[in-house]
Amino acid sequence: MDNDKYLALHMQTAGNDAAPGVLQMLRDSKLSESCYAYKIRTKTEAKLIEKVSRKRQDDKPDYCLERITDVVGLRLVALFRAEMADLFEGVLSAITHSNGIYPNPFSQANPEEVIIYKGMNAFDEMAPRLRDIASRICPGIPIKEEPSKEGYSSVHLVARLNVKPVSAPSADYKVPIEIQIRSVFEDAWGEIDHKFGYVKRTGKDAGKPINNPEFVLAHLKVLKRFSDACMEYADAIRIEAVGVPPSLVATRRVVSVASDHHILDRFKVLDVDDAAIKRYSDARDVKDKAAQLMSTNASEGKQQYLNAAELFRELAATFEAEKNEPSRTTVGGSLVYYYTRMNEALCLMSTNERDQVVAAQGVYQGLDGAFPEYPLLKMRYGQALGKLGHLDEAVSKLREAGIAAERIAADFINAPANEWPDRLPYTDYDHIVRSQPKLLGYHLWLKIRTLGDDAEESKRSLFKEAYEITSRGLMATKHEPKQELSLHNNLLYYALGCATREGLAGSKNGNDAEKLKVFIVEHVNYIEKNAPDLRVVEISTVDTMMKAYTFLGRKEDAAKAAKMLTEKCFKGNVSELDANETLKLLGTAHRVMEGAGVGMID
Repeated sequence: MDNDKYLALHMQTAGNDAAPGVLQMLRDSKLSESCYAYKIRTKTEAKLIEKVSRKRQDDKPDYCLERITDVVGLRLVALFRAEMADLFEGVLSAITHSNGIYPNPFSQANPEEVIIYKGMNAFDEMAPRLRDIASRICPGIPIKEEPSKEGYSSVHLVARLNVKPVSAPSADYKVPIEIQIRSVFEDAWGEIDHKFGYVKRTGKDAGKPINNPEFVLAHLKVLKRFSDACMEYADAIRIEAVGVPPSLVATRRVVSVASDHHILDRFKVLDVDDAAIKRYSDARDVKDKAAQLMSTNASEGKQQYLNAAELFRELAATFEAEKNEPSRTTVGGSLVYYYTRMNEALCLMSTNERDQVVAAQGVYQGLDGAFPEYPLLKMRYGQALGKLGHLDEAVSKLREAGIAAERIAADFINAPANEWPDRLPYTDYDHIVRSQPKLLGYHLWLKIRTLGDDAEESKRSLFKEAYEITSRGLMATKHEPKQELSLHNNLLYYALGCATREGLAGSKNGNDAEKLKVFIVEHVNYIEKNAPDLRVVEISTVDTMMKAYTFLGRKEDAAKAAKMLTEKCFKGNVSELDANETLKLLGTAHRVMEGAGVGMID
C-alpha cells in the first residue's frame, strides 16, 4: 500500500500538471465559448487510494491504480441539450488531433471509451447523432449505450493525456481523463442526486446520514422527470428563437479575389444577358458590404454574407437547367454558373459558422466535379476543408491548386490579360500565386502541430516542405512590404523548425544544415532591415526572431528580443493569447535571458 500511495501521489502531480493544457485547448478550440460552464479536477492521492480500496472490496481483488480512468475529470455543461453534439464533436476532434489546435494535451489516438448514459428516454434522439459524429471523426470506435434506472443521462469519454507521471504504474502509462458532457439541467439534477441518492445507493461517504432515504430516492426520480421536461422545453424555446445551434469552426479569414470587373467584361463578351450581369453585380456589392461590416459589426456582416449567398444562389439556379442540358450549354452560361456558385460558397465560408462552412464545402465539392481544371476552386475547397479541421484533405486540395495553376499558366504567362483562359483568368492567377504558397505552408504547419513527440523526423520533413512551398510566394509579394514581411517571418519559423531537427537524419544532411543556416541568416537580415523596431511588430515575429538569434548564437540580440517579448506580455497587448500561452512565452523568454546572463527585470 505504501507503494500505491507513492504512485498515486505522482499520478496526482501529473494530472495537476496536465490540467492547464486541457483548459488551454478548450479556449483555443472555442469549446469554452460553447459551454455554459466547465469544470476540471484531479483526483487527490487519498481519493485514488480510496477508490482502489473500495473496488477491491467490491469483488475486484485485482483492481489497481492503473485501471482508474478518471484521474483527471473534465465536465462540459451545455445550456441546451442540442448543443451537446457540437461539444462532443469538438472533444473528439481534439482527442484525435484533427482540429489543428496546438498545443494539444491529448495523446494522439482515438478515445478509449465512449458511453452514452440514457435514462427515462433521454438522448433517444441524440444518440444516433452522436454515433454519426463519432463514425466520421474516428471510424470504428465502439460506443456503448448504458440505460440508467436512476435516470442519469450524460455522455462520457475516456482518453489519455500526453503526460506521464515521474513514477508510472507501467512503461506506457499516460494519465487518463474522463470527459463528461451534459446539459445544465442534467448537471443540476446530477449534483443533487450525487449529494443524496448516489451516497445512499453506493454507500460512499457513509458518514453522511440520509434521512428518509426511501422518500428521497423516489423524489429524485420525480425531479429527474421535471429536469428532463425543462431540458426539452428549453431546446424548443431555443429552436424557436434562433434555429440551428452554433457550431465550432476555425475562424481564419478568407480573402476574396481583389477585383472581378474583368469577369463582368467577360460575361459581356460571351453574350450573357444584361439582366443576369446586373444581378451578379448587385450580389457582388452586397458581398463587398458584408466584408466591410465584419470588422465593425460582425453579426450584421454575417447576415449580409448570407443575403449575398442567397442572391448568388438564386442567380445560379437560373443557369442550372442549361448546365445540365449539353444541347443548351453556352460558354457564357457555364461561366456565370461557376462564378455565382463560387461567390455563394465564399460568402457562406466567410461567416465562420460551421453549418455554413459545411454548406460551402458541399458547393465546392460539386463544382470540383464539374470544373476539374479550375485552380481557384481547388484552393477555396482546400480552405473550407481546413476550416473544418480536415487537414490531410485540405493539404491535398491546396497542392492540387498550385499544380493546376502552374500547368495552365505555363501556356499563358506572357499573354495579355484578356487572353487568359476562363479556368484561370489573370486576377485568379495573381491571387493564387500570392495566397496558395502561404496557405499550403500554413496548413502543413497545422499538421505538424498535430504530431506527437515521437514524430520528430516527420515534423522535419513537413517543415522543409512548408519552407520550400512558402518561398514560392516571395516573388509575387515584391513591393508589398507587409505581406513580404509576413512571409519572411513564416519562412524563418519553418527554417528553424527544420534546422533544429536536421541532425535526426544523420550526417548525410550536413549540406542541408548549412543551407538552412544561410536561409535563416537571410530572413533575419530582411526582418532586421524592414522591421528594425521589434516593439511595433506582431508578437509572433518577436518570438521567431528571439529563437533565430538563439539558434545563431547571438545571445545579446536574443536577450533583447526576449525582453521585448516580456514587455509585450506584461503590457497585456497580446489579446490573441490567453494567460497560459502568455506564461509559456514568458517562460521561454526567461530561459533565453537567463542563458545570456540577463535578468527579467534590470
